[in-house]
Amino acid sequence: MVLDFLYDPPERNPGKPLKWIVIDSLIIAGISFVSTLPSDHIPRIDELYIALKAFIYSLLIQLAVERGIKPYRESRKGDDEDADTR
Repeated sequence: MVLDFLYDPPERNPGKPLKWIVIDSLIIAGISFVSTLPSDHIPRIDELYIALKAFIYSLLIQLAVERGIKPYRESRKGDDEDADTR
């Protein structure tokens, strides 16, 4: 099974738009950046790297859930209901 993150059939409720997924991921990255930010020096590259990793991981997880796992589960529910009517 391959999850297609960009596939969005017109008959399905689209769920969360990609714009809001990116905004949520930026908020998570900002929180992680502020939480690792020490008060005694300018942020180093490793502290910026932590925020970048938080952004990438949260973006990928949200894309997987919103665009991959949810539609797959909904299509499986439809298949199960069709099997029950046969």
